[in-house]
Amino acid sequence: MRVKAGALGPDSPVHDLVLTASHAVFTDGVLVPVVNLVDGTSIALQTADDHETLDFFHVAFARRDVLDAEGAACESWRDAAVAEPCAPMLSFYGGRDELRSRLRSAASIIVDRRQPLDIIRDSLEEPGLELARAA
Repeated sequence: MRVKAGALGPDSPVHDLVLTASHAVFTDGVLVPVVNLVDGTSIALQTADDHETLDFFHVAFARRDVLDAEGAACESWRDAAVAEPCAPMLSFYGGRDELRSRLRSAASIIVDRRQPLDIIRDSLEEPGLELARAA
């Protein structure tokens, strides 16, 4: 996934960042797999042209942790079968789950029943929108 500069907040990341789809970013006190934040513009499926190669680096610690990657808080490498996350993990579990999330977001103008992951995704897609709905 390509996370464009500023997609996660001001100067976060500072430069475009490429992560695997299951790699989580740390935002609002939780870890969220970047695939759950795709908006097709600022966070999108990475498409490499014929001249581009990608090198992935995994940083492993004794315990899972959050590190700075180009100004974005990202989780360190983890073996999900062995290590517990260093923060609560929020994720959609399939297409229906994401569809329900989109419907909650659309209906939130009338009645706000969004879950924490819905609010995080909405705030990244349209900064300031969650504040306007809460007022």
